Amino acid sequence: MRDYAVAAALSGHADVAADTYRRLVSLLDAWPDPRHVQRLYLEAASASLRRTPPAYDEALGYLSAAESQARSTGLRAYAAGLHALLRARRGTPRSDPSWLDAPEVWRLVELARAERLPSYWPRVPRHEVYALASLLVERYSATEAAELWDLYSKGLDGADPELSSFAKARQARLARAGAAP
Repeated sequence: MRDYAVAAALSGHADVAADTYRRLVSLLDAWPDPRHVQRLYLEAASASLRRTPPAYDEALGYLSAAESQARSTGLRAYAAGLHALLRARRGTPRSDPSWLDAPEVWRLVELARAERLPSYWPRVPRHEVYALASLLVERYSATEAAELWDLYSKGLDGADPELSSFAKARQARLARAGAAP
């Protein structure tokens, strides 16, 4: 069932993926490895954000479950990035997690830019990882954030007009911030 959900997510069938993850989450006792459980919660949250319209509350529930069980610093940073994306899409004020430090953010950026993503990371459309890294690294480097956001925007390919509009607005804001002295 997870393979079906991943295939739906990667092929642009967001609603099918979100519905399948909703069923999968009820079966999480079948996964003995806590990293797999976290990965499923993060995949479910990501799929909920890609729904039309986005299911913000559902995504927040999945994120809360993933963050409460996060043991791996890589997955903790990934969850923080996904949480930042949820807040940005929702238009809520930004608040970076106090526990996330600069080395964790830069490690997330490094892994996001890697040719192959870590096997324990959620399977989501490749460009989404750039958005998460961009949102977290912005407080350290506007240039890096803008480059990562450009990669995210290119990956959207105009498939979802609302998401593309959101990405373009943030891209313009990052460009203005980079042009400021």
